[in-house]
Amino acid sequence: MGLTIPGLNPTCWVWIFLSNTKMDMKRLPIYTLLLLSLVFNACNKDFLNSVPYSTTSVENFYKSANDAELALTGCYNILIQPNLESNTGGGGGLWFRHLHKVLEAGTDVALPKYNAPDPRYGSFALISFNSTTEIIGDVWLFFYAGINRCNILLDKIQEIDMDAGRKTEIIAETRFLRGLLYYYAGTMFGGIPLISQPVYATTNNSDVMKGRDELSAVFQFVIDDFQFAYENLPHRNQAIGRANRWSAAGFLARTCAYLASSKINGVGNDLGFLINSFEWVDEDAMYGKVLELTDDIIVHSGYELIPKYDYLFRESTKSTLYKECLFLVEASSDPAVGIQWFNRDGFIPSGNNATFGGGPGRFSPSGEFYASYVPEDVRREHNITGNMTANSAVEVIEGVNYYVPATANPAVGARFGIGKFRYRDPAQKNISLDLTDANFPLLRYADVLLLHAEALYHLTGNADDARLDLVKVRERVVAGGDVETLNDAYRKDDFVSELLDERARELCYESMRRTDLIRFGRYFTILNSLSADASIGFWNPITTQMKGNLFPGRIWFPIPSLEITLNPNLQQNPGY
Repeated sequence: MGLTIPGLNPTCWVWIFLSNTKMDMKRLPIYTLLLLSLVFNACNKDFLNSVPYSTTSVENFYKSANDAELALTGCYNILIQPNLESNTGGGGGLWFRHLHKVLEAGTDVALPKYNAPDPRYGSFALISFNSTTEIIGDVWLFFYAGINRCNILLDKIQEIDMDAGRKTEIIAETRFLRGLLYYYAGTMFGGIPLISQPVYATTNNSDVMKGRDELSAVFQFVIDDFQFAYENLPHRNQAIGRANRWSAAGFLARTCAYLASSKINGVGNDLGFLINSFEWVDEDAMYGKVLELTDDIIVHSGYELIPKYDYLFRESTKSTLYKECLFLVEASSDPAVGIQWFNRDGFIPSGNNATFGGGPGRFSPSGEFYASYVPEDVRREHNITGNMTANSAVEVIEGVNYYVPATANPAVGARFGIGKFRYRDPAQKNISLDLTDANFPLLRYADVLLLHAEALYHLTGNADDARLDLVKVRERVVAGGDVETLNDAYRKDDFVSELLDERARELCYESMRRTDLIRFGRYFTILNSLSADASIGFWNPITTQMKGNLFPGRIWFPIPSLEITLNPNLQQNPGY
C-alpha cells in the first residue's frame, strides 16, 4: 500500500503508480520528485527520536504542535538519510555518503589512488565528471527534496495552533535548513531554480518548470533565511544538535565571505556567464558583515576551541564536539534508529574494516599538502597517516579502543593516506561496520576564527592583526615547542596564501577545500602547480591526468542532463 502524504488524495493515480512500482527516481522529473519529498521517513536519537511520519494519515498531518516537530525532524534528516522514499535516490544522499567526498576530491588534499580507483568518486577525484554523472543527479535531487520539505513546513505551520514562541523558533530552524541547502547548491551549481513555495500534488506550481535564477537572487534568498534564523533562534536549542542563533550567524558569515572573496578574485569572469556572475556583490559590505557576525560569535556565543584536535573526529567523543561545533550533521549510536553515515570509502585510515575499523583508502593527499605541515603540528600526524596492520597499537580514548595507523613517512615511498576521521575498534561497534555514528562537523569555531581573520585583513589590510586569529587556531596543535615554531614556519608575505594554507591544514576533509580554492581564485593555479614526481608523493603522478581534465567551467558542477531533458528551461553551465 502506498504511503499517504499531506495535500494529496490517497487515491491519486500518480501516488498509487509510484508507490507500487520500482521506478528509478533519476528517471522522474523534478516536479514528481518534489511530491515524493513530502513523506518524512525520519527518526534519530535526541531530536530525531520520533515516530516516522510515513505512518501518519493525511487527516493527522499538520494538525498539532507535535506534527510540526515531526515535520521539522524530516527537514533535518535530509542531511544524512541515504535514500528518499521508495528506496530511491542512489544510496548516497548528501552527507550520508556524497558531499564530504565530492567537495574535497580532485583537490590538492584528495588525489585519487590510481591502483585503487574509486568506483563512485573516481570521476570527482580525476575531475572528469560530467552532466550524466549519477552522483551529481542524486545530490541535485536531495537538495530539492529537502528544500520542498522546508517549504511545506513553512506553509503548513501557519495553520497550526501552538505556542507562538515555539512556532517562531520552528520557522527559524526551517529557514536555516533551507538556507543551508541553497547555500551548498549555489556554491556547487551557481544560479539554480529558486523555489520558495511548496509543491503539492493538488496545486499547480509553475516554479517546478522554471529556468535558473541568477546567482544574485539565490544568495540574497540564502542571506535572508540565515538572517531570519540569526534574529529568531535561541542562544542554544532545546534539542542538542539542532541549529541555534550562532549556527545561523556562522553560516551567514561564511556565505558573505564566499560572495566577497569570489567577487574580489573575479571568479567566473572569464566565462561571461551572467547567471553565475558575482559582479553584483559589494565586497566591502559583505566583509563588514562577516566581521560583525564573527565578532558577535567570538564574544557572546560561548563556543571555543576544544583542547584536543583529534577528539573532533572520533566516534566516541560526541559530547566534546558540542563545545566547538556550531552545527553538525547529527548521527545516532542506536542501531534501531539507523541514522548513521558512510565514510569507509572516504577519509579514514587504510586497513581491514572488520579487524581494525579501516577502509580501502581511495584517496591520498598530495605530497605538497603533506609538506605544508611541519612536524611540530599535531594535525599532520592525525590527518595524514599510513595503514593499519597487525602491528598497529591500540589507544584508549575515554574507555573506547582505536587502532593507531602507522605514521606517514615521506622517506619510505611517500605513500600518504588520509586518516582524519576514525572508526573505533570493530569489536566495540553495535552498528554496521561500514557506517559511522560520529557527528560530521559542518561549522566549527576554528572556521569562525579564520573567517574573522579573512574579513579583518580585507577591511584593514593589517596582516599582523589578522594573523592573531591564525595563532589561536595553531596554539592547540603545536607539540614539542612554542606556537612561534608554527608561526615562523607558516608565515607568508602574501597573507591570503597563508590563510588559505591554514584553512587546509585545519579544515581539510570537512566539505570546504574545493569551494575555498575556487572562491580565492586559486583552484587552477594550485592544481596546475602540483608535481607529478612520485618521490614527493607516491600518488602525485596522477595529477597529470587531473590537469588534463581542467577547463574554465570546472569551477561549477554541471546541471544534471536529465533535469535539462525534463525541463528545457534550464540552461547548462559553460563547458558541459
